[in-house]
Amino acid sequence: MLRVESVSISAFRGIREGSIAGLADVNVLVGRNNSGKSTVAEAMSRSTQTQDPLRRRTCDLWDHVRQDRQQELVFRGDPALTPTVEMKLGLWRLGGDLRANPTLSPSVPPPPVTEASHSAYSFAQRITVFRPPDAFDAKIEALLWPEILRGRRDKALVGALNDIAGGAVEQLQLLPDARMMLLYPQHSLTLDVQGDGMRAALRCLMVLSVLKQTLFVLEEPESHQHPGSLAHLASAVCKLAREHEVQLLVTTHSLECVSAFLQATDEAARAAAGQDAKGDSAVFHLKLADGQLEVRRLDAEAVKGLLDTGVDVRKLDLYV
Repeated sequence: MLRVESVSISAFRGIREGSIAGLADVNVLVGRNNSGKSTVAEAMSRSTQTQDPLRRRTCDLWDHVRQDRQQELVFRGDPALTPTVEMKLGLWRLGGDLRANPTLSPSVPPPPVTEASHSAYSFAQRITVFRPPDAFDAKIEALLWPEILRGRRDKALVGALNDIAGGAVEQLQLLPDARMMLLYPQHSLTLDVQGDGMRAALRCLMVLSVLKQTLFVLEEPESHQHPGSLAHLASAVCKLAREHEVQLLVTTHSLECVSAFLQATDEAARAAAGQDAKGDSAVFHLKLADGQLEVRRLDAEAVKGLLDTGVDVRKLDLYV
């Protein structure tokens, strides 16, 4: 499985310098507000692609989120610095100058282009971000439904949706006017009359279901979700990500979300490789001080031990 092993960021947004190493299959970023979680996600996605599977230009997506002009990407403390990001994927490095070209395609190893370098390029081109507002984007099903149907991935989506929402959906159907219908035994309803949690879960899983061998950034998946449904959502996401060889980067403010994704990673590993298998997951605590990104990495067992003793891993900056 090709995956990001580390990322280094210089002079981007509020980060003067910082790096995250030891990335796993499932990575959860925690930290206080303004600790750099979204900045890391933005830098990784901005520097590696021009358009995501939802046909959004990455620069347009983040400019809308930030409501900021592209020339303001540079670290504000020193406009002479050049904002850059470099990611290491196995033995391959991808990177670029974000000020010169915020949508710069990744640099791949020199010619001749090998199968491995082509894979690295393809990985980077498909990096996708799903944010809480995407729960209300009806263009997702309109764009992705044909590809979902080709592999009959709709059947798995129905099963996951019923686990998450506790419903009895029998089938999904896209009408000619692009409305997504949920068919129940005795009635049918459009997706957009459902609760926010159901819309968020289904659209998130739709996006993930069309990805393959890449990175999926999931920002604050606890938004719109009851704790019980969040656990089922994490389980469905981790199972699907493992099947599609997709690496996960999750940002959250919720301890329930941290626990849900660590547990779901192990569940997915056991389902695929037997009861003794353990998933590959890690939690990264981020702190931003005077432009320096400070990162503390904890593996799943360490996080579980800390939580059992009452230590809040979101507030590791309070501990020596």
